[in-house]
Amino acid sequence: ENVLERVNVVSHVLQKKNVDLIQAATLLENTRNSLLLLRDQFEDIKSTAQGLAASWGISCHFTQKRAWLVKRHFD
Repeated sequence: ENVLERVNVVSHVLQKKNVDLIQAATLLENTRNSLLLLRDQFEDIKSTAQGLAASWGISCHFTQKRAWLVKRHFD
């Protein structure tokens, strides 16, 4: 299961008119825990994606995250 599938299930449940709040809260907590586990496995997921891209002949260049610019206010 990927991230979008997990979030999509929660989204559909929360959009229902007759949503059970206890079920929705439990589902949100389970999804949060799943995403935290995926976050810990990021490097494994990234290497799997790179291998899949290489087998398909797709370039997998990950750009570096740019540095945040801090706005400076002068008095």
